[in-house]
Amino acid sequence: MREGLPFRWKDCLRRGFYDRDTTCVARELIGKLLVRRYDGSFRLGRITETEAYLGFDDPASHVGGGRFTPRTEGIWGRPGVAYVFLAYGVYRCFNAITLSREPYGGVLIRGVERLRLEDGTVFPSGVRDDGPGKVSRYLRIGLVHNGEDLVEGDIRILSRGFRPEGLSVTRRVGISKARGHPLRYVTPGFREA
Repeated sequence: MREGLPFRWKDCLRRGFYDRDTTCVARELIGKLLVRRYDGSFRLGRITETEAYLGFDDPASHVGGGRFTPRTEGIWGRPGVAYVFLAYGVYRCFNAITLSREPYGGVLIRGVERLRLEDGTVFPSGVRDDGPGKVSRYLRIGLVHNGEDLVEGDIRILSRGFRPEGLSVTRRVGISKARGHPLRYVTPGFREA
């Protein structure tokens, strides 16, 4: 990509985008801009990798089998809300919740390409953060953001983005249950939108 993309903080995905089939949302998030606002500035990442978690119907989901915990109660079933949890007691993992009805769902953001903002235009930096812990560290997303509204809060996914140059669908990684499901979406690169 040679040209930049105009940056418009208010042009974020609306709640209806998230309240759909989780696999469609996971696929369509590839290339979108994930933005974190803090201290009057922005950190931006172009989404390069996602994984779909299919709620009650997915043994690898935190609500698989219809079980809610204090960590998931009140978050799952609220499309367009962040679900942030700690994996292995170390890595903060950021998810966008989908579906307002059963079986519910969520999309884990597994990778981003860092972007820089210059004079209201977004440009790629060429640096990729692969792995959900690296994504959260770069964007400064913590457990305090669990339940954050992705439509009106300080973390948003913008409606404009970049078209992926191809999309691979593979098995999810880093889990012990339902590993064979092809619910991981990843792109090698992008072209101008």
